[in-house]
Amino acid sequence: MVSEELDLESAGEKADKYQRSVRLTRDMADRLRAVCDHLGVNVGSYLTHAIGVAVSRDEASLLAKQSKDSSMELMTRFFEAMAQEADKTDEKPRRQRKTTGK
Repeated sequence: MVSEELDLESAGEKADKYQRSVRLTRDMADRLRAVCDHLGVNVGSYLTHAIGVAVSRDEASLLAKQSKDSSMELMTRFFEAMAQEADKTDEKPRRQRKTTGK
């Protein structure tokens, strides 16, 4: 990951990064530090990974909802178009059939 950042910077491009602050209780901060020490990672990397996992998990339900909403919009437009088309055909005069005297 670090080499990718260096490659981007050397090419004159900077990766977009956003800084956020997080407030933790003392207990949570101590537990976080202990877990990070145990895993051999720094707190920032651990939090970034944990946020990525949570966003990926929760994004699945967001994408499903967006897909459902999009499908409903398409169905609504389809049925409205069909209703308008049906109204147009109802307005057209129907041809009279010639009756034959058999």
